[in-house]
Amino acid sequence: PSVVNTLEYGQIQIIKSTADGNKTAAALNGAVFEVYNSETAAESRDKNGLVDTITTGTHVINGSTVEGVGFSDAQLAFGTNLISIEVSAPGGYAVNSTIKEADLASGNRLVSVEFENEPTVSIEITKRDSVTDALLAGAEFELYEAVDDGDGGTKPGSTPIATATTGDDGKLTFSNLAPNTTYYYKEKTAPSGYVPDTEYHEVTTKAYTAGATSENLKTAVTVKNDRYARLTVLSG
Repeated sequence: PSVVNTLEYGQIQIIKSTADGNKTAAALNGAVFEVYNSETAAESRDKNGLVDTITTGTHVINGSTVEGVGFSDAQLAFGTNLISIEVSAPGGYAVNSTIKEADLASGNRLVSVEFENEPTVSIEITKRDSVTDALLAGAEFELYEAVDDGDGGTKPGSTPIATATTGDDGKLTFSNLAPNTTYYYKEKTAPSGYVPDTEYHEVTTKAYTAGATSENLKTAVTVKNDRYARLTVLSG
């Protein structure tokens, strides 16, 4: 007699939560996760190793409506260890970059993986005259992610992730940033009549703390510019 082997499949369930306890659909739904066949593929986002994409949403589970849950659609064979990573978070929350394993080797038909998101933070830059301390409008800044410099440290990424210009109050804000994360800012255009600062400057955002307001989570930086020297010609 012939022997028929049946290949069984498992499923990954993503469960979202927030560090500030927000359980609304806006805070939990719409997070996008990618599932890879190895940690190496996940770290490099190698699409050749991409197994499935999961988006969190509203589901009815055991008769109750829940937010922030997503399920894999692909057929995931038992006996495999798959890697989940978040690639997009709901608005107002930072991506959780932790790589997590979904172990299907145990034969579980449903393996749950939990991810918590922290609220985003901001950087506020204030532009002033180096002598008079006057607030300066029209200074344009670029913000860069920090990347590995290959020597144990970091350096600015090759492309800015955001650009902003100081208003009449001399201020600009870079929002929706990850907490406790290193960035670099650089002045792209100085106010008229001022010497531009062409250096990259490192700044680390504040870590999230329970109960903190958006103002508490703002990292404030002051940048001062020198005026160009003026040459006065006296006729004899």
